[in-house]
Amino acid sequence: MAPSLFQVSLIFLIPESPRFLISKDRHEEARAILIKYHAEGDASSPLVNAEIAQIETTIKLELEASKRSWLDMLRTPGMRKRVLIAGLLGLFTQWSGNTLISYYLDKILTTIGITDSSVKGKINIGRSCWDLVNGVTLALVVKRFRRRTMYLVCTSSLLVVYVGWTITQQQFLVTQKAALGNLVLFWIFLYSPCYNTGYNALTYTFLVELFPFAQRARGIAIFQFFGRGAGFFNTFVNPIGLDNIGWKYLITYCCWIAFEICVVYFLFPETSGRTLEELAFLFEDHALADKATAATDKQLHGGSISVNEIADKNEAVQVENKQVV
Repeated sequence: MAPSLFQVSLIFLIPESPRFLISKDRHEEARAILIKYHAEGDASSPLVNAEIAQIETTIKLELEASKRSWLDMLRTPGMRKRVLIAGLLGLFTQWSGNTLISYYLDKILTTIGITDSSVKGKINIGRSCWDLVNGVTLALVVKRFRRRTMYLVCTSSLLVVYVGWTITQQQFLVTQKAALGNLVLFWIFLYSPCYNTGYNALTYTFLVELFPFAQRARGIAIFQFFGRGAGFFNTFVNPIGLDNIGWKYLITYCCWIAFEICVVYFLFPETSGRTLEELAFLFEDHALADKATAATDKQLHGGSISVNEIADKNEAVQVENKQVV
């Protein structure tokens, strides 16, 4: 209870979202926050004016195309793709083998010859401390890198861990060598940093970047629905699998994690290095992004650049990039 109360107390120190304030017509409050945190207190900073203009126009375009209902989540191909990614991500965070270690470590340790309750307790405490250290460390570091890259590193390393664990577990049952049992422990401890590379703190950062402002809460709710459903499934299926087929049950996780790698590679977009307003049109027609850019420029410079000029400029840049490649 103490950690939860500590987190609740810190909520009051977090500034309100400028996007939320602008959506509620509280522009001056939003401007004050942007001046404080993005312009180092300079009220005349052009950066603040640009951000205000960009947020206002993007939210306006989103709300014009949205009826603010759950049907919005399936109305366009872009939103359907976002929903698919969020649902799969919810499954991945629970079906990547983490619940097997968290809930059934006692049974796993018994299969490798560790039966003493005192030793099991020490291993469990050590693993929990290790999870805390690498979880906090990676949460502070992982957002500095490209999102899709970190998910690929996460899923690929998880596959290596589970393949190594499966082979080692099978060999221990055949030879009963203590060294192989220790190697199983090594894979179990290695699992945590591999998982935290992608499926811990990075997940909510990615979801916020994936969904536009008007649908962001519903998108995270979809992620939570699939995640909780997968957790419910794990509670009843994992013990049955371990009891009936033993070490061979680990093979199912190897196959599933291999599937995760394919999904991340072919389906997950790269969202790093762009503002939330730019990401609002990630899967939509480029004309919407051009319209937002043109509206922002009009507010800043009196409409010196038209939508067509921006589109022509973007096309020219794309041609130039192709020539360079």
